[in-house]
Formats: sequence, structure tokens, C-alpha cells
Amino acid sequence: MKRLTLSILLSVVTAAAIMCVLTPVARAENVVLAASLLPSREIPPIINADQFASGSVTITLDLTRDSANNITAARARFDALLSNFPQGEVVILAHIHEGGATVNGPIRVDTGINADVPVLLPNGVGAFTRGDIIVPPALAAQIVNNPAAFYFNVHTVINPGGAMRGQLIRQTAGATMLVPTLSQWGGLLMFLLLLAAAATFLSGRLRAPYAPLESSTPVAGASLLNARFDARLFVKVLISSEAVVTFLLIAMRYNVAASDVAGSLACGVVAAFIIHLLMLNAMRH
Repeated sequence: MKRLTLSILLSVVTAAAIMCVLTPVARAENVVLAASLLPSREIPPIINADQFASGSVTITLDLTRDSANNITAARARFDALLSNFPQGEVVILAHIHEGGATVNGPIRVDTGINADVPVLLPNGVGAFTRGDIIVPPALAAQIVNNPAAFYFNVHTVINPGGAMRGQLIRQTAGATMLVPTLSQWGGLLMFLLLLAAAATFLSGRLRAPYAPLESSTPVAGASLLNARFDARLFVKVLISSEAVVTFLLIAMRYNVAASDVAGSLACGVVAAFIIHLLMLNAMRH
């Protein structure tokens, strides 16, 4: 019973380690875009009371990429500064449009500002910040790859069709960092398995005599190194480990590439071999 419990426990730990190693490393990345906003860039140019206004916007895209460098999630933050508007002007819309500098394009990302939630400019000067705005991954990829094909537009009460605009320009790339994920924990678990094997080896070398399975005579220097390979036990442990891994992969609905399958099998073989040696050592004491 004790041996069965140990076998199950070690198989579960191994499966967890392999699953974690297989989990793709997600990368968080901040891409910063900016635009200088002018009424003269509107199509057609503004010639009424808003014509002397100016502004700027900084757009921060918080991206998550998978191991294949594909954007899997994106959120936007808008920080805008507005000045030189007529006193009492009201911003009723602000968003990213798709289109070049000579066309009026469709809205792609909205800030959430509208006539019910406007930005008031009592002195003709103001600022606004809007964040945590979800951007579809495919659209985020288009903006990041070709920001010049998009522009930011501010709409006011006087110019509801657009008061000032500017094409997006990518700024110095934000630092890309690895987000701690299950893959790091998987590596740690695999390391701990190896450490356990090494500790058992040293412990046996330093203190524990053992008797081989076919002999009752103790032999000095018990260790994993001189433990006899038990093919039947190894196969049992290997099958158990890989069965649990397969079940978890199916249950969690992972999209597993061929390289992941190969990695799973390789990790399973190594871990099963170590576990089988640990079990042999435990059975001899």
C-alpha cells in the first residue's frame, strides 16, 4: 500500500511538472503610439472657431503574446491633452479610425467618450484619460504592424464630424518581459525531481547499506547509481505519468503542437526513470 501511494504521488507530481513545462510562456508587452492633433488635418480642414486648437494623444497598448509571438489579448489606454479651443467647447467623441491622412475612415477603437459622458473644456483647455479598453487581438496586430494606417480623431459640439486628428506614430518600443507562468513552475518541479534523485544518491552513498532484491547480504554504499534497473517498474511508472499528462491535456483543451508532444514524451521518460529509481531505493530500505 505504501509503495502504491508513493507511486501515485510521484506520478501526479511528474504529470504536473510535464504539463507546466509544456504550457507556452506568455509575454506581456507595452506598445506606445502617439499622435499630434491639428484641425488642419481634418478632411476638409477646419476653418471655424476650432481652427486654432491643438492637442496630442498617447496610446498605450498592453499586449499579451503567445510562444509563437501572436497577440492573444490587448487593452488600450488613452492619455490626451487639448488646448486652444474656444471657451466652453465640449468633446463629444474621441477614437481611433482606420485610414490614411487623406481619407475619412471607419471607427476602430472607441475611448468611451460620448455626448452622455463628454469632456468639458470651460477654458478651452483640458485633458482626458481612458483605460482598460479591450481591443480585438487581430485589430491590435494591425495597429502595431502599421500604425500609420490609423489616426486619432477628436470630435466636438462645434465640429461633430471631427475637430482635429493625427496619424499614429509608434514610439520607442516598450520593454518586453516574461510573465511568470506555469512553465517556470514546471521547470522548478523537474529540477526538484532531479534534486531529490541527487539527494537520495548522496544519502545512500554516505550512510545506507542495502540488500539487493535477490540477496539478504547488505552492500555498502546504497544509492540510485547502483540500484538495478527494473524495466517492469519503469514501464508502469512511465505509462502512469504519460496517461495522466494525456488526460490533463485533453481535459484542459490545449492546442498541442508536435514539438509539445515530443517534449512531453521526453520529459515523461526522464521523470519516470528518476521516479523508478527512487521507488527502487525506497523498496530496499
